[in-house]
Amino acid sequence: MKTYDVLQLLAFFGLLIGLAPLLGRYMAKVFAGEGTLLGAVFAPVERWIYRLGGVRAEAEMSWKQYLAAVLVINPQPEPVTEHMAVKDLIGKPECFVFTWKPGTAEPLGLQTHLLPELKRHSAILYYLSPTKDGPPAGFRLGSD
Repeated sequence: MKTYDVLQLLAFFGLLIGLAPLLGRYMAKVFAGEGTLLGAVFAPVERWIYRLGGVRAEAEMSWKQYLAAVLVINPQPEPVTEHMAVKDLIGKPECFVFTWKPGTAEPLGLQTHLLPELKRHSAILYYLSPTKDGPPAGFRLGSD
């Protein structure tokens, strides 16, 4: 390694170590909900982007909205595995789970959690049942 390379590394680490406390204080203020100088500068831009996207910053996402966002906006080429508790989905600790495509249902058994592997530009549909019976004949999305 040449002297220039060593000096460049020392300058990089010196800058990194010097900025860490400043960044840490800034992040602590952001996560605590306190105002910051950058927040005052970028807040109007952030509100405009939220307005453009129809996002309400004060609203929380439901599990359905979160799942839709993960399915639609998944820029990773590798699959993503999501962990979803059955209790969070239907309010019961366990149920019988089936992967579902129109006309077919593959039983996965009694489950307490779903671990779907979400691949780019794909979706997995599940049918959740309190009994071992799969979806009724003629079942389709949107049916009661």
